[in-house]
This record gives sequence, structure tokens and C-alpha cells, in this order.
Amino acid sequence: MIYLITIIFLLVCHVCLGAEAPTSKEAEMTDFLYRILNFGLMLAILYIVAKKTAIKDFFTLRKEEIKKKFEELQNQKYEFEKKADELEAKLKEIEAKKKEIIERFRMEGLKEKEKIIAEAKERAAHIIAQADAAIEKEIQVAKEHLKVEIVEMAAQKAKEIISQTIKDKDQNKLVEEFIEKVEKLH
Repeated sequence: MIYLITIIFLLVCHVCLGAEAPTSKEAEMTDFLYRILNFGLMLAILYIVAKKTAIKDFFTLRKEEIKKKFEELQNQKYEFEKKADELEAKLKEIEAKKKEIIERFRMEGLKEKEKIIAEAKERAAHIIAQADAAIEKEIQVAKEHLKVEIVEMAAQKAKEIISQTIKDKDQNKLVEEFIEKVEKLH
């Protein structure tokens, strides 16, 4: 490769040196012929060097390498696009599952809320029923207590009234009647 570059450099320099300004018409013609000859020699040498160094093979191989690399890149691009599509599909699937799970938990939450409210209402009704029963029991106890107190107060009042109205004489008479009745029974 270095050999080829050196030859091309020398030919270009030779062409440049032959580009002096001509002084006459004949010199111009001669100069033109030399230039054509130089160009022809340069093409011939370039052709020979190209044949020997297999430039055609180099460019063919390079073309094939580039083509192969391009195909690999195309395949990679296709694979990456395919993977991206798969990932997008999975992402959409995950989003759908996420929405489904959120909705399911929301529904379960609502059911649980309704269940808790129903249990609370049931407990409240039970507590109210217990309170009503306790109140009713307290009322019954209070009524019984009042009856006992009223009976005791009535007995006390009756005793007071009787003791005021019945004298000693009447009391002795009552005791005697009681004793007689008891004796008759025996």
C-alpha cells in the first residue's frame, strides 16, 4: 500500500513540474504533448500497480465487509425493534394488570367497608338492645323497690293510724278474740 502511495505521489509531482509556463506556440504544443504523455504514463503505472496490488479485490472485500456490517446492523436494528415491541407489549400488559389489580383492591375495599359498616350497625343495634334490656330491668327493680317502700310506708302509716285509733281496751279485746280463734282451730 505504501508502495502505491509513493508512486502516485511521484507521478503527481512530475505532472506539476511539467506545468511550467510555455514561451512560444511550439513550446505550448510540446508542453501539451508532454502532459498527455505524463498523464498516460500515470494511468498505465496506476493500472499496473492496481493489478499487482489487487485493488479490485481490496475494494470488493471492503464492499462486502461494509455490506455484511450493514446487514448485521439491519438485523440488530430489526432485533432491537422486535425487542422494543415486545417490551411495549409487556408494558401495556403490566399496565392493564396494574389497573385490574387496583380495581380489584378498590372493589375489595368497598366490600370490606360495607362489611365493617354492617358489623358496626349490628353491634350498635345489639348495644342498643342491651341498653334497652338493662333500662327495662332497672325500671322493674325500681318498681319493685318502690312497691316494697310503699307497702312498708303503708304498713307504717296503718300502724300509726291503728295505734292512734285503737286504745288499750280495744287492743286487749282484739288479743282475746285472736286467742279464742286459735283455740277453736286446735
